[in-house]
Amino acid sequence: MTYIEPTREDRDKAISMRKKGMPFEEIALELGIGVKEAFDICAINTKVDAAATPVKKPMLILTVGLPLSGKSTWALRQEVPIVCPDAVRLAVHGERYLAPAEPVVWMVARYMVEALFLAGHPKVILDATNNTRKRRDAWQSDKWRIEFQVVETSIATCLKRAQDAGDEEIIPVIERMWAEREVVTLKEREEAVS
Repeated sequence: MTYIEPTREDRDKAISMRKKGMPFEEIALELGIGVKEAFDICAINTKVDAAATPVKKPMLILTVGLPLSGKSTWALRQEVPIVCPDAVRLAVHGERYLAPAEPVVWMVARYMVEALFLAGHPKVILDATNNTRKRRDAWQSDKWRIEFQVVETSIATCLKRAQDAGDEEIIPVIERMWAEREVVTLKEREEAVS
């Protein structure tokens, strides 16, 4: 396959579309080129023009809340790509939780977040409890900004939902997470956005 150098007009059009948040796949279709070529055009020219045109970093939205608090329900309504460690666990080992596999689960979740941003999505939701500062700080990166979606549901409501669903296994997890939770402070919100 022969590489054809894109015209200046195609480069300008590709960069303009990318700055508007268009995924590389759509840029490629619009210009009649491959996805790799669209990526290369935007990457090379973005590096050259980076000082002149600041690019807004994508946004990672971390849900914060107890199990069964409504985090997933909220996330599904946003029409934004979702990375859910619970789903990763089921895909990786088919269990709700398997301690030796947790490092793999979180590595896969991290790669999924990065891949979705690289594919051009301006926002991604990490649907997890994120109930401690340590867990939330693990998602800090120079590659994206962070926003928190705190789902304030009482422990009593979460426990009732577990009982109503016949899910006795999650009850001690909810109780432990309630005891360990660290509220997202204004200072933490400010640090995450900067």
